[in-house]
Amino acid sequence: MSALMQRLIKSSTIEDTSVLTDSKIYGKKDMIPTPIPALNIALSGKLDGGLTPGLTMWAGVSKMFKTGFSLLMAKAYMDKYPDSVLLFYDSEFGSPQSYFNSFGIDLNRVLHSPITDIEQLKFDIMKQLEGIERGDRVKIIIDSIGNLASKKEVEDALEGKSVADMSRAKQVKSLFRMVTPHLSLKDIPMVVVNHTYKEIGMFPKDIVGGIFGGQSVDQPTKVKRTKHGRSVQSNDYDSGYAGSSSHGSGGSRMVASFYGHGERLSRHTASGAVFNPHAYTAAHKTLPFGTHLRVCHNGCVTVVVNDRGPFVRGRSLDLSYGAARAIGMGSTKSISVERLN
Repeated sequence: MSALMQRLIKSSTIEDTSVLTDSKIYGKKDMIPTPIPALNIALSGKLDGGLTPGLTMWAGVSKMFKTGFSLLMAKAYMDKYPDSVLLFYDSEFGSPQSYFNSFGIDLNRVLHSPITDIEQLKFDIMKQLEGIERGDRVKIIIDSIGNLASKKEVEDALEGKSVADMSRAKQVKSLFRMVTPHLSLKDIPMVVVNHTYKEIGMFPKDIVGGIFGGQSVDQPTKVKRTKHGRSVQSNDYDSGYAGSSSHGSGGSRMVASFYGHGERLSRHTASGAVFNPHAYTAAHKTLPFGTHLRVCHNGCVTVVVNDRGPFVRGRSLDLSYGAARAIGMGSTKSISVERLN
């Protein structure tokens, strides 16, 4: 080792700094095989593979046994390491002790942490990770992050405010940014359960809700590891989809215009309802009348589809003047749109 290298190592304030050939970080990664070969392939791309340290996310519709798959992986980990502990963060409270018993999991090795908001989860999990040392055998499950509210959402509800929370996705991204280095450095596998919803369009895909502005999940598997999730883009204007959202509201992107400025209650929409430019309504070429959409730009409101249009190439949605004004949209813009029903 050169004198320069020795000086640089001595000057470093990072405990694990070393010559790359001696690095503890890039040693052989742990691999936890499960008894289901197809699951091993989904997790690692290998028939004899399995769960590895780091962040893994399951995303799918309800009743897809996402918790069951997570506990199956936990059982495999705990069988390999008899001294290991399962740290189970629970926001849905749908997995009683009997469900753990059905997988043969020793309840005395499960630390159950009920959580009610993202910030509570973030603060607790970071404190736990800070206290875990490399070589400690811990597996973490978060069940689930899909229906976990932010602290701001809870506070707004308690104060009687009905406003959209644009901070939730940022809090989730912040959580994952903070935990990922600790998981990798300390060889800790963490499995996160999430939910999906259908995007708007003629050929809708499943979208992972409330995270990274929405990630697509390919069909028909229902389950995807989103660490390498891809964004979806479309040039089909009629489909109403124009790429992934960057607002973190969990919706798709649409090019929207507005209409009705200066009009009075003097005509009927395509649904037969009287057009009110000040009501929160919208026109779409294919969505059923009565569809509720959450639209966001510099603010968010919920609109009801009661008209047809816009019939201008490159535009997918026409908002009423009142709805456009409420979200701060003064001209044709790309906005975030989430279907609510």
